[in-house]
Amino acid sequence: MLQTDLHIHTIMSGHAFSTLNEYAHEACRMEIEYIGITDHGPSMENAAHQGYFDMVDRVPNSINNVRILFGCETNITNISGDLDLDINLLSRLKLVIAGLHEKTSYTNSSEINNTSAMVNALKKNRIHILAHPYRSMFPVNIEELVYAACENNTLLEINKSLILYAVKHINELGSRDVIEKTREMIDLLQNRSRGFVINSDAHHTSEMGINDKELDSLIHYLDIKPEYIYNNNISALSRYITALDAGSKANE
Repeated sequence: MLQTDLHIHTIMSGHAFSTLNEYAHEACRMEIEYIGITDHGPSMENAAHQGYFDMVDRVPNSINNVRILFGCETNITNISGDLDLDINLLSRLKLVIAGLHEKTSYTNSSEINNTSAMVNALKKNRIHILAHPYRSMFPVNIEELVYAACENNTLLEINKSLILYAVKHINELGSRDVIEKTREMIDLLQNRSRGFVINSDAHHTSEMGINDKELDSLIHYLDIKPEYIYNNNISALSRYITALDAGSKANE
């Protein structure tokens, strides 16, 4: 089981099924030390409004001895790379994830435009993690994206939910593309001696974390060198996410 899971959705996303406290309880049971609560930004259909994220200072730093990084999975809203939360609010969040999503104001477009939207978002905003960088409905130029992420000190994500679904449906064209493009991304990062993070994208406590069997499958299908997985390297992660410091856990 990996030590961190930094992409988790609660009921506040509008399409997930567990609460913050339920995730903290389950993380404690699973011996996961750090979790990121990253509900969707307000441009997502039925997602939380800006006022929810504005309450960041009221969220405990630790529950059941599990460190809580309260943040947002923001939605990239246009080719210019704008996000759907105010820039001042984004600076207060402990964890900012960004991605292209359906059911938002972003219009699914060409590979060129999708790549521009992501690259511009990285340049204009402080983004800690870029979520599921390649999906079949949002094709991007992986080489350009890796370069931009490295230049802007942003972690690229291996999305457990997306990849394991693709493995299960590997005979489908879209699934093969996801695996091949994610493998390309990992190869480019590893050749640069750059690490990445694996997240669950959980929408229920039963999906949280990355267990040993799932990790072995990801390593096999994506040609991962384990030393570049940063989930258990808190010192490395803290170079990207300052709230995730290498010190001791906060006590409540």
